[in-house]
Amino acid sequence: MRGLKILIIAMAVLIAVGLVLLVIGVVDKSGSLERAGVAFPPVSVTLPPKTEVIEMDISEGRIFLRTREPSGANVIVVLSAETGKEIGRININPEK
Repeated sequence: MRGLKILIIAMAVLIAVGLVLLVIGVVDKSGSLERAGVAFPPVSVTLPPKTEVIEMDISEGRIFLRTREPSGANVIVVLSAETGKEIGRININPEK
């Protein structure tokens, strides 16, 4: 009977330690999200007239804008997530 009590107490301690580690992990992740969301001054991105932004995605400190120009060409505009400045453009040309 004594061994069962020790086992129950040990499992309760393990559950408590696990919950504490879980809370620490959540707090740590939320802190890194705050740092990633640092505001920067407004930046203008110049696109050709009548260009549509089809999709936006964010990955590894970069913002990707998938656009469609009036000519039908698809272009991905790559921006820095930290500064908002354009890093480059990727022209998508379908195989003919």
